[in-house]
Amino acid sequence: MHNSNTTPVPHPTQDPPLPLPLLLLLPNDSPSTFHTAQMSTLAYLRALHATIGHALDDIDRVDREQNLDFPAPDAPMIPNSEAEKLRNDPAVIKAADYIVSACGQLSNAVHDPFHTLMEALCACHLTASLQVLEAGHIAEILRDAGPDGLHIGEIARQVDRIRAGSNGSLSKPLDPSWLGQIMRLLATHEWTREIRPDVFVNNRLSSFIDSGLTLEQLRETPGNKYDTNAAIAMVPMSTSEPFRTMTSLSDFLLSPTCDTKWNTPFNYAFQTEDGMYAWFERPENAPRLKQIGRALTAADQAEGRGDVTSTTTFPWDSLPSDTLVVDVGGGIGALSVRLALAHSHLKFIV
Repeated sequence: MHNSNTTPVPHPTQDPPLPLPLLLLLPNDSPSTFHTAQMSTLAYLRALHATIGHALDDIDRVDREQNLDFPAPDAPMIPNSEAEKLRNDPAVIKAADYIVSACGQLSNAVHDPFHTLMEALCACHLTASLQVLEAGHIAEILRDAGPDGLHIGEIARQVDRIRAGSNGSLSKPLDPSWLGQIMRLLATHEWTREIRPDVFVNNRLSSFIDSGLTLEQLRETPGNKYDTNAAIAMVPMSTSEPFRTMTSLSDFLLSPTCDTKWNTPFNYAFQTEDGMYAWFERPENAPRLKQIGRALTAADQAEGRGDVTSTTTFPWDSLPSDTLVVDVGGGIGALSVRLALAHSHLKFIV
C-alpha cells in the first residue's frame, strides 16, 4: 500500500501533506471539482490511496508502541479489552476517520455509477435486516451459542421462544428460510458471519448490539435490553417511525395537495397533527418512548471516542465570551452540557 522508507509518515498530530484537502472540502466544493481543477483523475485516486497508506502506518505505529493488535473484525467485541482501548486512542481514531473517508471517495470514484445507484437504493434492505437482527435478539442468541455457531433453524426456534414470552403464546412461528436470507445479507455486509452453510456466529459488529442479557431474561422482560446497552435502542429508533417517514418524503415534498394540513413528512406519513415527540408520548406508544429515551443517551458513546471538549479538537478557547453555539440535532443536550462545563464562557442552545 505504502512504502514508509521512501514516503515520510506524518506524525499522528500532523495532517498528511497532500491528500488531506480531499477529505476536508468546503461545503460548496466536491471531490470532482477539486481533482479536475488541480490534478488528474489518476493523481486524485493515488492521493486517496496515499491517505489510506499514511493512516494505516499511523495505526501500525500505535499498535507497535503499545504491543497490541487492532480489534479483529471476525471476533465478538470485548468492550473493555486492551484492543478496544487501542481503538479509542486519539491517533487511531484520527487515522481510522481518514481511512473511512478516503475509502468512500475512492469507491465512488472508481465504481460504476449504476452499481453505486443500486447500492444506495438497496440500503433499505440492510436497514430492515438490522431491525430483524435486533428485534429478534439474534446477537444474544448467537452469543449464547458460542464460537461453533448456530444453524438457522435453531436460531429461528430460539427467536420464537423469546417471542412467546413467559406465557408461551405465539401467533405464527418464524420461517427459517426467510430468516436465512436476512442473515446472509447481514453476513455479506459483515454484520455477522456464516462459518458453514446456514450456520452463523457473532462478529465484532453484531456483538456491538448484544445487550448482555441471558435468553431467559429476554424472554421475561425483553424491553430491559435497552437499559444495559443504550446503543441498541438506536436500531428501533431509526428503523420504525423515521423509516416510514422517509418513504413519504418525496410524496410530501413533490406531490402535496393544495389544502394539505401536514407540516412535516412525519405528519404526512402518520396522518397526525402531533409532533413526533408528542406522538411518542401517547399512552399506546409508551414502549417506543422508552426506546427513544435510551437511544438519545447513546450519542455519548460516539462523542466519547475522543475528547470533544479539548481545544485540540476545536479551538473553543478562541471563541469570544458569550458566543452562542447552536447544537443542531443535539438530542437531550448531553454534548452541550459537557462543553458548557468545560468552557463556561460560551452559551449553548440545543
